[in-house]
Amino acid sequence: MNKTDLDIAYLPLVDSAPFILAEHLGYFSQMGLKVTLHKEVSWALVRDKLAIGTRDAAQMLAPLPAMTTLGVSGMRVPLLTGLGLSKNGNGITISAVLWQQMLAGLQLAEDYPVSAANVTDVIARAARQTEILPRQLTFAVVHGFSTHAILLRRWLRSAGVDPDAQVKMIVVPPSQMVDSLSAGVIDGYCVGEPWSTLAINLGVGIAAAWGAEVWAEAPEKVLCVTEQWHQQNPATHHALRIALMHACGWLSRPDNALEAAQVMSAKQYLDIEDSVLERALSGHLARTRNSAVEQVPNFLSFFDNQTNDPGGDSALQILDGCNDLLGRSIDPVQRHMLARRCFRSDLFHHTLQEFDDSAVGP
Repeated sequence: MNKTDLDIAYLPLVDSAPFILAEHLGYFSQMGLKVTLHKEVSWALVRDKLAIGTRDAAQMLAPLPAMTTLGVSGMRVPLLTGLGLSKNGNGITISAVLWQQMLAGLQLAEDYPVSAANVTDVIARAARQTEILPRQLTFAVVHGFSTHAILLRRWLRSAGVDPDAQVKMIVVPPSQMVDSLSAGVIDGYCVGEPWSTLAINLGVGIAAAWGAEVWAEAPEKVLCVTEQWHQQNPATHHALRIALMHACGWLSRPDNALEAAQVMSAKQYLDIEDSVLERALSGHLARTRNSAVEQVPNFLSFFDNQTNDPGGDSALQILDGCNDLLGRSIDPVQRHMLARRCFRSDLFHHTLQEFDDSAVGP
């Protein structure tokens, strides 16, 4: 093995669970790794620290390895992923004030049922009437090149809203979303849990749609390293992927959700009530503060080939989704190059050769 003492960056989100549980359950140490986890504030900061070498590896938004390699995300540094860590897990939240404004304008009852279909319909009807929505709406995403941005734009279009002409899109770090919504700085956002549930619990937001209801198989977070670091530390990278695969497998067992939530709630990790975290980990979520908890199918996945193999169709879906964010289509030759260079199925399959899934359990 090459380097064994690693500094790894993550954001305080429910889908940072593979890193936190790999540390807690000893999977890193079992692979001969001494890992220090660093809780960061924004994805831009995570990318920058990884690029300049102050972090060895990082939890990363699925589009960023390719977009950073391409040089359109704020810097040009070759990044790659050999392991997907999660699929889905996001929510589109809109302001409770905006919701009531639209209901009043459409002469609908204040307790009009909140569902993905109903919210989309209300937005669509309200957007056609300037007396109801007289101004451009402001929505936030966690990064300009994120699954969140792709999801939000898809959702807006499904409601007949032009995401370029009728909406102002800004970037806000996940941990600042709820405060920004409460203060009226933004009208809504797309973010990973627990930041939708926290707004819902406070009564300042409602769940317009869960990510899986907009894009059923959305690649979300990946393990990311620089291409140079991988070339210098291939054995370390391999060990890191195996450790995280074990954590992802452990997290896939429903009976582990409570323990995972309790571990992640600690101050050094997310510092959020375990009951809130368990909701997302189990997919049992509420759309409003007063609505019943419901099971959201496929809300968040940590473990299966569709989730953990970063290449193939998953890579192409991410790249094609980025066309919308770029405002142009990626050249077909460049698309093929980025898919092979940045989303390394070969590294994933190398990991599988030594991964013992019997330790995961049923």
